[in-house]
Amino acid sequence: MNVVSFAAGGTHSLAIIPGPPLAAPPQLLASASGFVTNRAFRLVFTATADANYDVWFSTNLANWILLGPAEKFSTGLFQFVDASATNSPYRFYRASAP
Repeated sequence: MNVVSFAAGGTHSLAIIPGPPLAAPPQLLASASGFVTNRAFRLVFTATADANYDVWFSTNLANWILLGPAEKFSTGLFQFVDASATNSPYRFYRASAP
């Protein structure tokens, strides 16, 4: 246990408890991503194998809409197929660990 002193006086106890490791940020695999059947867009990325990731989209980089969970299709590889990709003239994507 660590002891922390504040300038205003007084002593407080502080317990530092390690949490689970953070998931690695997803890394886009641009060579595997792109349009597929019916003009759907397939997003492929690498990330922490035992984590779960959600995929979001935006048309303006300010407002993000959840599309759903990414699918694990191999160790450390994830994909998401956006069947509604043609509903906007352009889309930005991001993946995050919930």
